[in-house]
Amino acid sequence: MAAPAFGPEGPFDPLVDLDGLWTPELADRYLPIPGMPPAKYECLDGKLIVSPYEGSANVYAADELRLRMREPARQLGGAAYTTLNVEMPSLSSLRWVQPGFSVLRRPAAGRVWIPAEQVLLIGECVSRSSRRTDHIDKPAEYGKVGTVLHESQHLLRARTRLRRTAEAG
Repeated sequence: MAAPAFGPEGPFDPLVDLDGLWTPELADRYLPIPGMPPAKYECLDGKLIVSPYEGSANVYAADELRLRMREPARQLGGAAYTTLNVEMPSLSSLRWVQPGFSVLRRPAAGRVWIPAEQVLLIGECVSRSSRRTDHIDKPAEYGKVGTVLHESQHLLRARTRLRRTAEAG
């Protein structure tokens, strides 16, 4: 059976019709998808990646880490945040990501899209459900743009790593 043909008279479906073409501008226009439960939207090579938000353990860990980074970030003139839309430049195949937490060089001041150059530290809370994308795919992409990645599986281990990262400058 042949795939159905979409003509100009057919209904527009952004998940189908924009496959492989996603940009932050299209995301501003078409996301979130009406009728879908709350979700995390990221983009790799123009392909939209839609995933459910992580469980409470990940959210708690990300918020705890953000709280611990808040004061050091302020002392540097920046700020620490939980989920933000971080734009990745063209040299990365990631168009944008929503990390667990981020430390910015200066406060976001209401911006929706944050350029990767403004990010000092990105944190991903790795779980069984997110292990492949957060632990395998993202570190290589973050490295291409010079963003420091911090991964956390357990809060105590994460505190130690963050201290070391902060002390290293």
